[in-house]
Amino acid sequence: MNFEPKDHLIESTKASIIKAAKTLSKNPEQFQAYYDLAFADEKKYSARAARVLAYLSEIDYDVIKPYTEEIAWKMLDMPHDSALMSILKIFTMVPLPEKNEELLGRIANFCFELMQSGTERAALRVYSMEILYRISNIEPIIKQELAMVITQLNEYGSPGFQSWVRKTLKRLEKEMDDLPESFFDNYDNYDFE
Repeated sequence: MNFEPKDHLIESTKASIIKAAKTLSKNPEQFQAYYDLAFADEKKYSARAARVLAYLSEIDYDVIKPYTEEIAWKMLDMPHDSALMSILKIFTMVPLPEKNEELLGRIANFCFELMQSGTERAALRVYSMEILYRISNIEPIIKQELAMVITQLNEYGSPGFQSWVRKTLKRLEKEMDDLPESFFDNYDNYDFE
């Protein structure tokens, strides 16, 4: 009998997601089924399966670790915002693929686009902002561009979103103050693609 994750995702409650993630942690052989469903074109179940993967990354990163680069590549073409939100959340917590410069650059561009899109959900912009902040700790040259983009976002969104913007700006400004002035001398010539 094949394992069917949909049978465990009938409800979308936090309790059912946590239960599914804990079961998955104990039965990692079921990971592929949740993974496939998270990236399927089935909005309701894809979002739920992606939430399970996000929670799993918090409680048992070892199960998801071998798939993180593959998840990052697939994230760039996700069909549903609800599932994308949970997949982005994963990359606010787990190590970024810093050894794969092409992928890291694609993630950065993707997150910049999400952040600047006025139509995206606030959570997508917040997770994108956090991922970009984490990338800026790997590639400090993007700190200045990130700070400029975030400054533009400060006047939009809910009070909670604006609070996150201010918090991230403070972290960036402190870190940029710690960099020598000469660090940004060639900023205009840096290719962010």
